[in-house]
Amino acid sequence: MHFSPTERRNVNVNEADVVLDTSAIFCLIRDEPGADLVEAALDDGRAAKAVIAISFASLTEVFYNTLRLADRTRARELIGRIKSWPVDLVYPNEALCLAAGEIKALFSLSFADAFIAATARETKAVLVHKDPEFESLGAAIKQKPLPYKRQR
Repeated sequence: MHFSPTERRNVNVNEADVVLDTSAIFCLIRDEPGADLVEAALDDGRAAKAVIAISFASLTEVFYNTLRLADRTRARELIGRIKSWPVDLVYPNEALCLAAGEIKALFSLSFADAFIAATARETKAVLVHKDPEFESLGAAIKQKPLPYKRQR
């Protein structure tokens, strides 16, 4: 399962299949620039034109961020809303844990983002995000960045 940072791991990526990062989920929920692209991906999932996946790490991030900013009720409602989308929720097995560990060792990513990136790599999907932290992955993971938030 080893790959070097310069090795192209995205050769067999299905361009229609995507993994939504936490930032892409919040982009849609908050109707930020790029929300239309996330909605289009979900429409493709509903029409069975693509497989849309979300990592357990993104569910965790959505829950704790919403809990911090609102309350437990809102956090649970949001998780319920996400689970109603046409998405596959990806939970870790040993292969995903090792892939995330390798990505974490080779790239400057948070623990959660390493799992999200590993989910995209292992499912051969495009990582949809608006998180500049993923830029460190270069060509190792196929990505579709959404418009980044403007810095103040």
